[in-house]
Amino acid sequence: MGGQQTKPNLMKNDAVSTLYEERFTIERDLAKYDLSQCFENLVFEGGGTKGTAHVGALMVLEDLGILDNMTRFGGSSAGAMLAALLAIGYSADEILTFLYSDTKKIIMDSKCGYLSLLPSLFRHYGWIPGRRLEIWFKMVLASGPRNTLCPKTKDKGAITFMELYKATGIELCITATNVNYLTVDYFHPKTTPDTPIYKAVRMSMALPGFYRSVKVERSIYLGPDHIEKANDLFVDGGLICNYPIYVFDGWWLSLTPENQFLRRMRPLSQLHKFYDFKERFGTVNKKTLGIMLYSAGETEAVKEALDTRENSGPAQRPNTKLARVRTEAMIKKRRATEIYDQVLKLMDRFLQCLDAIQPMILDVQYDVKTVKDILSTKFSCDELSFMFPGHKGDLDKIIAELDENSDGKLSLPEVISFIEHHGIDLQKGFLGYGRRDIENLGDFIHSLQQTLSVNIKKMTVKPEDVERTIGINTDYIETTDWKMEFEDKRFLINCGVNGALSFLLEFIDKNKDHLPLKKDVYRSQRQQIVDETQQPNQVCTK
Repeated sequence: MGGQQTKPNLMKNDAVSTLYEERFTIERDLAKYDLSQCFENLVFEGGGTKGTAHVGALMVLEDLGILDNMTRFGGSSAGAMLAALLAIGYSADEILTFLYSDTKKIIMDSKCGYLSLLPSLFRHYGWIPGRRLEIWFKMVLASGPRNTLCPKTKDKGAITFMELYKATGIELCITATNVNYLTVDYFHPKTTPDTPIYKAVRMSMALPGFYRSVKVERSIYLGPDHIEKANDLFVDGGLICNYPIYVFDGWWLSLTPENQFLRRMRPLSQLHKFYDFKERFGTVNKKTLGIMLYSAGETEAVKEALDTRENSGPAQRPNTKLARVRTEAMIKKRRATEIYDQVLKLMDRFLQCLDAIQPMILDVQYDVKTVKDILSTKFSCDELSFMFPGHKGDLDKIIAELDENSDGKLSLPEVISFIEHHGIDLQKGFLGYGRRDIENLGDFIHSLQQTLSVNIKKMTVKPEDVERTIGINTDYIETTDWKMEFEDKRFLINCGVNGALSFLLEFIDKNKDHLPLKKDVYRSQRQQIVDETQQPNQVCTK
């Protein structure tokens, strides 16, 4: 692929450069402080097609010298591929070249298209073989800048985790879901030294139902002189660990001599205590920086906190087909939400009126005449029409709807039934999660994965992790938007730039008393290129 690709020019006269440099012009705090030593570990959340936004954040980290100091990279799903590319030495712009190329032919390698869907699901637990992806990624790894430092082997694309670490000092951690053991496996020089990196990335990207699961042969101890071979099945790391921000916390993946497994995990008869997450990853590593992706329609445990950062919102939407369709859907949803909120307020008033007459307990009974008096005196005709659509404020019809069993009494179950009949789910509403429409198999698989990811993230992602997380709001672009236009991808880059700059400005504001100042006035590499393009005949002097 390398010789045929045309590298997109996002450095000169481009919206990305414009946005990037305008923010730097205004926010000179980024020029004052030396941030290059603040972080050592970089972790990426999976996000499917949203992953392009990661590169926008990387541009900022690279330009400020932060990326050069990273010695440990981690990621899950699409984030696993990005982590591996950085670990092998690719720059943000080189990674952008891969993302802007036509990847559909690499990703979609099923021979018979949709005709092979059901047979592949039954035989291989996934539709797409993923062989082209493996071959392509091996080629990319073989050409990686740091691969030249590794020992010469017959297949440089099959470089292992330990080979990379010994040659470069770079630690890479890839997470994948082990279906047989119902857990997350951490592929790392310490845990899987001889596993090829490309194979672990392929496992981590095996979206259930979409990509075929990956088989790995293991030895199973069944007794003295009785060891059998069995295949473990691996699928997408994002299934239960989509944001592995914690992987470099604690001692589990530490390579220091005192943290070797056989020293820490004694006595061996009590290995069960190490199943506890806090036992392995309990101590927070303050040198870790994570990047989280979320769209407007997705639920994230810390989304609200990330969105409160100044200027952290998404970039301006382009005029693309996908943006237009999603904008229209969002407008409809916003209108529905406004109506829903109005109904909630009216219902709350109604409940307060009932509670004032008699406290709401399980066996409470309200006389329908009293309820009718409340509705006629406390609510206008328009409000009644809004609360009870279809009755045009007719109190007799409204009371008939409320009094389901026509006994002249209104019970608490009847009140709850009426409220939920109008689309207000009291049991789900307090959770703060919105309902998602599922119209096809892709929606179902994505929603299933989101269900697992969101609920597990509540346990693994702590509120304090916000302080070490770059949040990128991808707005209208979702995880499985495979048919993006060029402008959609550029929009994602802009979102990544926004998220990184907003995080760093907040980080500086909280830590400026302890941050070293730069000796020289900062002038980014991208600004130099823009200046040279705009003023070609001027000679810059220092």
